[in-house]
Amino acid sequence: MTLSLAVRMRRLAAPLVLGLALGALTACSDDDKGGGAGKGDPEAALAAAKQTLDDTSGVKIELSTKDLPNGVTGITSAEGTGVHPSAFEGTFKLSVNGLPADADVIAVEGTTYAKNSLLLPDWTPIDPADYGAPDPAKLMDPDGGFSGLLSAA
Repeated sequence: MTLSLAVRMRRLAAPLVLGLALGALTACSDDDKGGGAGKGDPEAALAAAKQTLDDTSGVKIELSTKDLPNGVTGITSAEGTGVHPSAFEGTFKLSVNGLPADADVIAVEGTTYAKNSLLLPDWTPIDPADYGAPDPAKLMDPDGGFSGLLSAA
């Protein structure tokens, strides 16, 4: 049984969440006083990591999967920049009926646009759900994006 891309993206995000939490734990510690917001308190460390991600102007995002079944149309990888307010610009590698294709993608204010040299030569609005994917701009949403995983951890 194949997992949906959204579930796979959440699983791929786990290392990012852990890295941010550890980074916040390190950044929030106070070596001189032996205290700190995250020292001994995982909830405080996760909250600090979430705040750091929510406050950043943007991050480079790379996601990929090797589990896309042959012959299925879907996204095999995405690379780009997520920014606040929630937006995304990058390149997706696709499998279209088993054939590889690339698409440039911009997602902003609830609309996702794509173009590629084969099917969409001009920026064209698309529905990411047609490809089994969420709105890429939502990756930076403080509630439902990557930083939201920190709250749920």
